Amino acid sequence: MDSAETIDRTQRIISCVKEVLGGMGIAYDGAPDLLKSGMNSMATLQLILGLEAEFDISIPDEMLDLSNFATLDAISNTIDAAAT
Repeated sequence: MDSAETIDRTQRIISCVKEVLGGMGIAYDGAPDLLKSGMNSMATLQLILGLEAEFDISIPDEMLDLSNFATLDAISNTIDAAAT
């Protein structure tokens, strides 16, 4: 993946994060640790559904671990793994 694709993916992930946190009344401040930004287990489930729709993927049950959604990098890696 080239740098333009990486930036696009990151922006799409951030958009999903902002939508979920915004629905909880929390403004995403760009912090790398999403759990410290207010992401909880219910928000993570909403995020997973949003990511699956945004990236046209299905995240398998064995990848449904909070650590896979705790940071933007972890989310990107999870998307890669689910897409293969």
